[in-house]
Amino acid sequence: SLNYSDAFYSNHNTKRKCNNINKSAKSETTTEVNGVFYEIPKINKALPLLEKNKEVIMSLLKDDFKVLEDGTYVLNTEWGEMTCTEGNGYLAVQSMQECMKPLWEKGKYSVQEHIAAMSKAILQYEPGTHWSYGFSSEITAALIEKVCDKPINDVFKELLFDPLGMDSTRAKFFDGAKERLVKMYARKEDNSLEEIVNSPFDRGHLPETETGWGRLFSNVNDYYKLIGMLANGGEFGGVKIMGRKTIDTMRSNGLDAEMLNDFESDGAPYNYGYGYGYGVRTLIDKARGNHNGSLGSFGWTGGFGTWCEADPEDAVSIVYMHNQSPNMELYYHHHVRNVAYGCLE
Repeated sequence: SLNYSDAFYSNHNTKRKCNNINKSAKSETTTEVNGVFYEIPKINKALPLLEKNKEVIMSLLKDDFKVLEDGTYVLNTEWGEMTCTEGNGYLAVQSMQECMKPLWEKGKYSVQEHIAAMSKAILQYEPGTHWSYGFSSEITAALIEKVCDKPINDVFKELLFDPLGMDSTRAKFFDGAKERLVKMYARKEDNSLEEIVNSPFDRGHLPETETGWGRLFSNVNDYYKLIGMLANGGEFGGVKIMGRKTIDTMRSNGLDAEMLNDFESDGAPYNYGYGYGYGVRTLIDKARGNHNGSLGSFGWTGGFGTWCEADPEDAVSIVYMHNQSPNMELYYHHHVRNVAYGCLE
């Protein structure tokens, strides 16, 4: 079994009869720690900005975001960055590495410096013609900084973390946080687990480092508040974060047939039955995906085993987390998903 895993299932519709599930599983060699932290999946957190009357977005892109003036990104910025169709996929990594090398040698750089370097990389394809998972979150983070005129982590704290009470979700370690981060494990050929020591992902959370936009860490109790908000029409715990129709936009498939083929091929058969919206996969074919939830259920996956899904139709949110490489997502996530949705009456 996994060294440590968390799962939280919640039905936010009080009219339905379904018990909440909040369980942890651990092996004999693991000490359970309440509120441990995991690296979390990318979920597009830019959508609340669409409701803040930010008419200046495009003027900011043209006037202040100098790196975009040649049209490389402006051509498809708003849609492309949120839907991973902008051409800056991970498969363009060699060109990206060459552009990023001066910053890596420098050792410390801002989000804006990161994007300025990335803008010189050769695109994987013409924007808007294919889908490829990649650096869209970094670019979106830089755009948010320009629109809000403050660091991206301050924006997240102000718009999401503080209102939702996500006290354990941050990009940088705070008092006692480093000790609460779960260990990373590699699964060996004999199926045993070996600890990965001094992971670069852990180093990125050190307060003294600034390497573009670092990933967030969180825990199940925190993250289910975010996913619960998305499953419950933009509200959680009496706090309204965003509108129901904005969430509907976020979970609408934006891929044409060719892009959808790219998306399915990237994660086959894990992505079967899903399309892709604003930073999330969204269920469009239950039969193809062998999915027992509702059409339009949406969420994402972290590279080391975290997974989440929101189902607005039944007001259900599911969050599952473990830390291992390879993450064996096809086995664990689909089992958790089917069991959770199977609890609904």
